[in-house]
Amino acid sequence: MRAHRAAPPAARAAPVGCCSRGAAARRRRRPAAAPAGAAGPVTDSGQQQGDPLAAVYVDARAEPPPFLGPVAAVHLPGKGRGLVATSALVPGQLLLVSPPLALVRCEMGNIPDHDALLDAVVSGAARFTPWTAAWLTALAATTDDDGNPAAPPTGGAPARAPAAVPPMLPPPGEPEAGGVGFDELRPGMTLEQLWAAIVLNCYGEGYQDLPATLAAGPDAALSGHLGLWGPFSLLNHACCPNAVAYTLRDAMVVRAAAAVAEGEELCINYLGRGALEPLAQRQANLDASYGFTCTCARCVDEAAAAGAAAPSGASLGELLAGLVDAVPAWDERLAQLLGGGARDGPGADDGESAAGAATQPDRAGLAQLAAELQARWRDVDGAAAAAGGGDAAAAARLRAWTGASAFDLLGLLHEAQAGAGQPAGATLDAVLRVCEQVCPGSDLHVFEAVRRLAAAQAAPGGADDGAPAARAASDALARAVVARYGPALLHGDGALARLVAASVEACHMVRL
Repeated sequence: MRAHRAAPPAARAAPVGCCSRGAAARRRRRPAAAPAGAAGPVTDSGQQQGDPLAAVYVDARAEPPPFLGPVAAVHLPGKGRGLVATSALVPGQLLLVSPPLALVRCEMGNIPDHDALLDAVVSGAARFTPWTAAWLTALAATTDDDGNPAAPPTGGAPARAPAAVPPMLPPPGEPEAGGVGFDELRPGMTLEQLWAAIVLNCYGEGYQDLPATLAAGPDAALSGHLGLWGPFSLLNHACCPNAVAYTLRDAMVVRAAAAVAEGEELCINYLGRGALEPLAQRQANLDASYGFTCTCARCVDEAAAAGAAAPSGASLGELLAGLVDAVPAWDERLAQLLGGGARDGPGADDGESAAGAATQPDRAGLAQLAAELQARWRDVDGAAAAAGGGDAAAAARLRAWTGASAFDLLGLLHEAQAGAGQPAGATLDAVLRVCEQVCPGSDLHVFEAVRRLAAAQAAPGGADDGAPAARAASDALARAVVARYGPALLHGDGALARLVAASVEACHMVRL
């Protein structure tokens, strides 16, 4: 469970407008919960059979059934409660499908304010069944009456001992909505505790999982949302997560995003796009929002490698810290070069020609910027490689993690190269390697894999399905989609192709 620093309700900003509706808007029974392991065995080839979400991804009428995979809630030293794998996991393996405790919505592209969720609970619009009430009470109990982190019990629990939490799945047949309101829960929960539980544990996005929603057909609705999901809140953070979470309809879906060993802790990314920032920025954001210092493998290794020398002589830490100020300046320069720049040749003084040239990119300037960005990237990447020493695996991992901290640099380099008409395949390959190592199974991973495939197919000879670059990019996209939506897609009747097509459509709808 996460530590936090929550402001009291009186200090909160005014709520933003949203089209919220409480859980009581619909009263129906949940689909029968799939028992633990019901997704089927994982075969020797690493393929999970019978994924209960396979039909949900391609049918808007299907509802995600609650599901619990091979995970357990335990006490973790220095962290409190967390989730660990109870068996070895493969990328894409389904771990959890959980209905919300409370949920508010708004138009697609926006995220409701915390106040909207608080209002839904306090006003009684959100109603709580025994299971959802137990989880809301458990989340609030991690703080004192003023909403501050509660002191841990004296003595503590043995490391990896089972954690005392409500059941991970709702009882069979329990209605999805209905039950008691906050007034009935309030004797055991203060408003400050409720606010802290929301700030600490809520999850919001501008849309439900976009490719899965598009693949389900035109009847699937898209909306921004903010909600609480009980078992999901047990997941701790890592800047190199091994699990991925997203909403499908109203349910929270959690999958393994990488190979996970039995007993290994499962972690997600709390920072979203902020995980693709240098170490100091990530740590500052986590401290400000959650009150803890991350000690994940990526943070530890990046801190240890900060003194590694780059080819230019600067240290890796200095190079990454310098990006904080350099990236905005480069971004502004790139925008100017893409929007128009120096003109030469006949008609340079002609007003009409000048007006037309103002919308044309300055290719010479873009090529120069690309060269500068390329030099900086080689410096960063070279320092990371040197820090890995003679351990090839450690060097590759550190290069990917460092590339994540320099992700904005890579993005600007690609844009400058594309604007200058230069080949950008190597840069896109570096971007994709970062996604595979640092945010596997994320929507960004899928979208960057889509972009890499499009670039490979647009290259000379790339339209041929047998072209090596196009084939490699197609395989990379399939891996990204399987990591996000499960290996059962490999056995589905066109489900993988449908989700890949929906991912391409979704990529065009969002701005990376």
